[in-house]
Amino acid sequence: MDAQTMGVFLRHTAQTFAPDRCVMFLDRAGWHTAGQLHVPRGMKLCSLPAGSPELNPAESLWEHIRENYFGQSPLESLQAVEQRLCTAFQALDQHPETVKSLCGYRWIKTISLT
Repeated sequence: MDAQTMGVFLRHTAQTFAPDRCVMFLDRAGWHTAGQLHVPRGMKLCSLPAGSPELNPAESLWEHIRENYFGQSPLESLQAVEQRLCTAFQALDQHPETVKSLCGYRWIKTISLT
């Protein structure tokens, strides 16, 4: 991952959710804080405190994916891993209430977006 790839992701997200205002909470990975990273209009990036995975909503999402789509079974190839991830993401896309329950931390619900 690098700042250029993160920029592609941000542009895609901004286009997907236009005209909504997008707020992303990110850890302090280098590609999240790179000076050359362009943040699209209508999108705000907020950094979580360093060393605080318990505050990162993505951690709950990944735990759900690991428990419900990977389990303890070994996979034979990278293609099998990609297929499981696609299955998980498609299921989560069809069930936004699951994503909200996993990522809707109390501190997020108190944030004013104005």
